[in-house]
Amino acid sequence: MTPCPSTQKPTRPPTTPYPSKYSGTSTPPKTTPPKNTKKPEHKHKHAHPTPKPRTVVPTKKPRTHV
Repeated sequence: MTPCPSTQKPTRPPTTPYPSKYSGTSTPPKTTPPKNTKKPEHKHKHAHPTPKPRTVVPTKKPRTHV
């Protein structure tokens, strides 16, 4: 059952007419500013309490039995 190239055409829509059609007719309005000018939202840093140094590591016993 080897699919012929002519049979694959209906299954896969032609991608050639899309770029030419949407080149300037149905393209979404580019009124949104570039993301480069907009700073990422992770700049909102909350004052998190300083993490306490974990002096005691739980369930981390030395492997004596090898």
